[in-house]
Amino acid sequence: MHFRMVNRLETLILIAATVVVLSGCMDASLVDNESAPASIAVQGMPEHLEEVSIAVSGSGMNTAEATLAEGATVLEMPVGEELVFEATAGAYYGRTKQVVPPGGLQLSLRLENLIHNGDAEQGPVPASFDAADRERPAGWTDEEGAMWIRPYGDGALNDSPYRGSGSNFFHGGNLSTDSVISQIVDLSPRSTHIDAGKTYYRIAGLLGGWEWQDDDAILRVEFRSADDEILGTASIGPVTPEDRNDETDLRYRERWGRVPESTRSAKVILVSRYFQGQSNVDGYADDLSLTLHASRP
Repeated sequence: MHFRMVNRLETLILIAATVVVLSGCMDASLVDNESAPASIAVQGMPEHLEEVSIAVSGSGMNTAEATLAEGATVLEMPVGEELVFEATAGAYYGRTKQVVPPGGLQLSLRLENLIHNGDAEQGPVPASFDAADRERPAGWTDEEGAMWIRPYGDGALNDSPYRGSGSNFFHGGNLSTDSVISQIVDLSPRSTHIDAGKTYYRIAGLLGGWEWQDDDAILRVEFRSADDEILGTASIGPVTPEDRNDETDLRYRERWGRVPESTRSAKVILVSRYFQGQSNVDGYADDLSLTLHASRP
């Protein structure tokens, strides 16, 4: 189902104008069970995105999917089953578990991303791919080299079916050396749940490179204590030329895990590695996200 977005920043109003009966989404063991409508809306829709993907999964059923851009989508779901509701829009993600009661369920999923400017949409986008025009990506700190933000319209990634959701992506730069940027995410407000061992992380993003060249990108997260001690790490990538079929392209990568107890911050590090080529560091990235959850798949 597809709607035109009217107000992306406000909470999407819960309406039940259309009921989508997902034939074939449940196996035979659930067909005769009681079902009820689950009305699903989304909060926190980024302004530059026009739609969000909804997925509902549970034991004994195939994943049910819908596309939402306005209001709510209403899905017939089995009563009494604990279901996982997920919403994804570009670099933003929301997830919760709920049991559908006999009277039905009204659910609002909040989209979040703890990485600031993880989708490169806040730029800045330089006037040209010249060293003199390069500007540090907003929200990030330079650690090595010179990571850029570039528009998709400049090159081969623009026509890729795997390109990011917005207009821009991260590019390794043109200094023929590794490029590294980072940012610190404050997790201290969630310390009670983290220290109880009840918090899980999800890191995800699009990573890629240029044709047959080995230049690549890696997203790494370091979980740190109040004393800045590294308590654990997680990463996604790299995406190899073989993964991309030797094409200039991006591929989606995701990882889940438990946040170490005593974690108070997360250092997010984007690395674009140089291996070959005349000048450009062709490790690319987009739609980078870090989110925290009370449970994991």
